[in-house]
Amino acid sequence: MADFDWGFGGDEDDFDEEGGDFRAQPVQRDGLILLIDCSKAMFTVRDEGSFFSQAINCAVGAARNKIVSNDRDMFGVVFYSTKETKNPNDFKNISVVKNLEQPGADTVSDLEKFIEDEDYEEFKDNYGSSDTYQLSDAFWTCSNLFSNCSTKLGQRRILLFTSDDDPSKGNKHFKNSAAAKAGDMSENKIDIMLIPMITSTTPFDEKKFWKDVLVNLTDDSEEFIANAAQTRRELENVIRSKAHKQRAQTKLSLNLGGDVELSVGVYNLIRTCTKPSAIKLYNKTNEELKTTRKAFLEETGEVLLPQDMKKSLKFADRQICFEPEEINEMKRYGDVGMFLLGFKPMKYLKKDYHVRPAQFIYPDEGGTSGSTNLFSALLRRCLKRNVFALCRFTARKNAFPRFVALVPQEEERDEQGVQQVPSGFHAIFLPFSDDFRKIKAVEDPITANSDQVEAAKQLISSLNIPFQLDMIENPALQTHFANVEAIALDRDMPDKVTDLTKPDVGAMMKRASKALKEFGDLLFPSDYTPGARKRGGPPAKRPKVDPEEMARNGALGKLTVAILKEICAEVNVKPKGTKKADIIDALNKHFGV
Repeated sequence: MADFDWGFGGDEDDFDEEGGDFRAQPVQRDGLILLIDCSKAMFTVRDEGSFFSQAINCAVGAARNKIVSNDRDMFGVVFYSTKETKNPNDFKNISVVKNLEQPGADTVSDLEKFIEDEDYEEFKDNYGSSDTYQLSDAFWTCSNLFSNCSTKLGQRRILLFTSDDDPSKGNKHFKNSAAAKAGDMSENKIDIMLIPMITSTTPFDEKKFWKDVLVNLTDDSEEFIANAAQTRRELENVIRSKAHKQRAQTKLSLNLGGDVELSVGVYNLIRTCTKPSAIKLYNKTNEELKTTRKAFLEETGEVLLPQDMKKSLKFADRQICFEPEEINEMKRYGDVGMFLLGFKPMKYLKKDYHVRPAQFIYPDEGGTSGSTNLFSALLRRCLKRNVFALCRFTARKNAFPRFVALVPQEEERDEQGVQQVPSGFHAIFLPFSDDFRKIKAVEDPITANSDQVEAAKQLISSLNIPFQLDMIENPALQTHFANVEAIALDRDMPDKVTDLTKPDVGAMMKRASKALKEFGDLLFPSDYTPGARKRGGPPAKRPKVDPEEMARNGALGKLTVAILKEICAEVNVKPKGTKKADIIDALNKHFGV
């Protein structure tokens, strides 16, 4: 019979072994098209390069990000305002550079050719620039690419790169036709997001044209335009955030008591990023292998079907068997959702109650109408009274119930009015009584004197540096993907990866050398030498043993290699190798064992 994990560890609420995330739900493919303006103004050379080169760099970065994060997504690139016409519908001055398809090494290499050619000769020969075009035709082309895609897409997005804040130049027909097509695409749930290419000396007034054309140009979009990224790295970070869909981990109801409930979405703000799993291939054809698992009866080798097996638990020398229905019934702990238990002052929520990364709760108006208003009222009252909501949280059917503290978070904006922190609740997972561990207190702990404490304070103050986790990438992951990308693109060497986890010893010594010396003088004795080994007494004597007797009893394996070598020297035995097994074989042979 199959062993049964009585603790349900393998089935537990679908967390990973670090408790960081739910098991992934079926992945839904998304579609992303980069629509790039190719008018002559985009090719003006600036400190950061031309706007066109910056847009292509963003396209390369977006393609790489799709390959790494979800290579099942569809990715395409379209140029508009080109001299040549290259699209299935023969719209003038519109060119489809990359059809909507899964991105691969050829996608990256083809796009990189545009930025490797500093004079844009390849672009001029194949596409060219023109100031005569219809923006509505560009929207039609992107819409047709989505429509003709054989893959069912969950989300469809267009990122539009341009430096022209008024492409209509007063032409009402141009503006009205573009607005009409943009409206049709919005009704078909195709999002168009504007990425203005600007610098500090080239302003961009979205109210001239784009505010009336793009229906989704919200206040946040206007704030982004007012504070648009002016460097290539900032722009690439913006594209990464815009291209990434903020999927809810799950959507459920938050019951406040009785029939009062609202719909919320649960989001993961932090999750462990890991290397993709290796795919097994057949070594002769490189075809992907499919893994299957079968259970066999030990005595006869008969293949067992699921209905032929039960699960059991050994308890008090008895093998207790369970039917599948009984197991499923034991896993059910009530309805799915969050259920309010009460409120507690924030002072009762301690930092050492951390069990796993928190999740973020935000209202879902699509589930229950009026959820946003009720959620906002609850948030404001919790903030005003400085309390958190204690809830029972069951993420999905057959998941373990957990206690969570819903900690309110107020919205924060910077000096320009751009949102830095959204409003909502952080769901802090609380431990059960079984999770607490008692640590035995150290007897007679060593305490520092006041001078040492002050020196430590000075050292910490000297090494206090600005630090943000989101600026430091995992060097192991970056090295892995850099090497894979180099092989896929047939490059001689992978891109150099800067390990930002390494301490800058030079800068540290420059800032804190005096504080380090003072702290060391107070802490260590005067004859202390950093890196030197502590001198001990005479070397420990080898225990007295009878090697022949131990060999006959098969106990030589209990001795260390160093002691075995001493015995070999004493009895004049030369082992064939240096491994422990070789030495033991030589001694056994010598003693006739």
